[in-house]
Amino acid sequence: HPNPSTRGCPFDCGPCQWHSGRLHVSIVSVGGQGDFTSLALATENAPSEVVYRSPEQIRAAVAMIIERTGGVPSISLQGGEPADHPRFFDVLEACRHERIGCIIVHTDGLRITREGGFADKLKGAGVSIDLSVDTFIPERSRDIHGKDITSEKQEALAILEQLDVPTSVRVVCIKGVNEDELAPITLTYLKKRFVKAITIETHPVSDTKVGQVGEHARLTVDDLEYLLTSKQEFSKVDFFSLSTY
Repeated sequence: HPNPSTRGCPFDCGPCQWHSGRLHVSIVSVGGQGDFTSLALATENAPSEVVYRSPEQIRAAVAMIIERTGGVPSISLQGGEPADHPRFFDVLEACRHERIGCIIVHTDGLRITREGGFADKLKGAGVSIDLSVDTFIPERSRDIHGKDITSEKQEALAILEQLDVPTSVRVVCIKGVNEDELAPITLTYLKKRFVKAITIETHPVSDTKVGQVGEHARLTVDDLEYLLTSKQEFSKVDFFSLSTY
C-alpha cells in the first residue's frame, strides 16, 4: 500500500499515492526446466534439475496475490517451461478466480508443435500465450539454444494463428547475436490479428564465443528504439514513456 501524500514532493518519501503503480501483472513461477541449455534462459532452475510446484501450491500463491492486491488483471505463468508441468491444466485451474483476469502462459512453443491437440486445449482453456522468439536463422538458434528450433517456433506461431489464440510475441534480443532481426520479426507479427502485443526483452551474454560480454553487453532501450526506427515503418514519435496508471 502506498504512503499517503501529506506534504508533496520531495518531502513524502515514496512510493506515495501519486507515484506508486498498481499491480497489473503478477508473475507466478511454476518451476520446471527448459528443454535446452539457453543463453537466454532466465529461470530459477538449473537445466540439470526439475522442480515443479503443485497445483495446491499455485492455488495458495494465487490466494496470497488476491489477499494483498484485491485482484489483478492478469497472472503470468513462468519458470523454466510451464507447459511441461506434468499437471499443467490443473495448474491453469488453480489460477482461476473471479478476481483474476487473464492467465498468460510463457512458453517456447515446442509442446504446441510436438503434441497434437495441445494447442486446441489451450484455446479451450481460454488462456493467452506469450511465446519467445529470438531468431529464425538456424545457425543462430544453435548458438543460442544448443539446437535449431527455428522451424518449430514458426510452426507453433502458425498453429496459434490458425486457432486465433491471443498471443504476445516476446522478441529476445542479445547484443552481437541477433539484434538485426528485431525489426523484421516485430514488423512481421505486429500485422497479425492473433498477435495482441509485441514484447521486447534484452539479455546480456555470458559466453565470450557468442556475442559481446562485459559492461556494454546488454542492449539499452535507446538501442532498441534505434534498431526499430532504422526501418521506415517506425518513427521516433511511435515511442514514448507511459506514466503510472
